[in-house]
Amino acid sequence: MLNLRKITFIIFLFALSLSACDNDEKLPSLPVPGDEKVLREVFGVTFLFSEMGTLKAKVETGLLREENEGTKEAPKIFHNLSKGVTMHFYGPSGKPETRLTCREGKIDKENHTAIFKGNVIVVRLSDNAFLQTEELHWDEKKEKIFSTVHTKVQEPDRTMEGEYFESNTLFTRFQLSQAKGEMKVNEM
Repeated sequence: MLNLRKITFIIFLFALSLSACDNDEKLPSLPVPGDEKVLREVFGVTFLFSEMGTLKAKVETGLLREENEGTKEAPKIFHNLSKGVTMHFYGPSGKPETRLTCREGKIDKENHTAIFKGNVIVVRLSDNAFLQTEELHWDEKKEKIFSTVHTKVQEPDRTMEGEYFESNTLFTRFQLSQAKGEMKVNEM
């Protein structure tokens, strides 16, 4: 006769085997044993940022690790993103207007900021203008993105490079410091 503990374990294994049969490779996993700062580790995550019911941004990542970089008494929670990151910033129309891609990122939940690293590319979807840098910061409250490292901006009529970049999240108004570049000029 099976006791309750064995029945529970068998049901758990059966449920686990059913979820493992799914073709979706984005299955959640457990935190790394012995790594107390990892609160959660999940594969294939999408999450939304909104303000008063209006969608502002959507992030998709291959792996999200929620980590406490503080103490148990004074937690400091971060979302570490890896295995590829795609983020869309939405305009007033409710449609995505810019797309950010990179290798990894780190979101500071408390301060509503993020940093993205590794071949960061932001594309303005209306005309395929883009920026490319190795590190980009996002301030959710100010709806601003900026980079303090070398950045290349390419628009249909000009290409620029500089050492400091700042823009609204829709990449429609920006400034580039220590800039140099090329511009197409129409001859008269």
